Amino acid sequence: MVIKSRLLLSLEEEVDAVALQLALIIGKIARQDFPHNWPELINSLMNLIANGSNVAKHRSLLSIHEINRMMIIRGLVEEPRQFQQLSTAIFPIISELWVQSLDHVLYLLSEFSKNSIAFAQLSQAMPTAEIAKVATKILQQLVVYGFGDWSDNKSVLAFMQTALDRLKICVSARK
Repeated sequence: MVIKSRLLLSLEEEVDAVALQLALIIGKIARQDFPHNWPELINSLMNLIANGSNVAKHRSLLSIHEINRMMIIRGLVEEPRQFQQLSTAIFPIISELWVQSLDHVLYLLSEFSKNSIAFAQLSQAMPTAEIAKVATKILQQLVVYGFGDWSDNKSVLAFMQTALDRLKICVSARK
């Protein structure tokens, strides 16, 4: 239990390569221990996503991505319901974070294209863009593997519509 607690405390790690390895380790341990022997794992990560720094959010998302990957490997054979329950619980939060992150990046890109901000200010969007990227990967996992038939799931449908709206903004920005 001490190692698991320390892993979660280390999610503020600044070095990307180390942070990725920590996420992989959390995912590997979760494959064996979650949820029975590590029931607080997802709540701890979601708390960091809600209240942590951008670094902690990114690292927590990396960990959730790895946990999902491990659950998909295990869950498609052993416990698909468990992954479906997890998907239903975290999908709205991850999709809202994705929208916020992507909107922030799109806003900064728009301001940069109008010469309203300098390139140095635009580079501040990179951590937020990384959050949006990992959130996209998680949402893909949840939609593809976490919902049996998502065509009647209001959260997923609302997200799909939002994703299409943001895609239109991106396409129109290229013109």
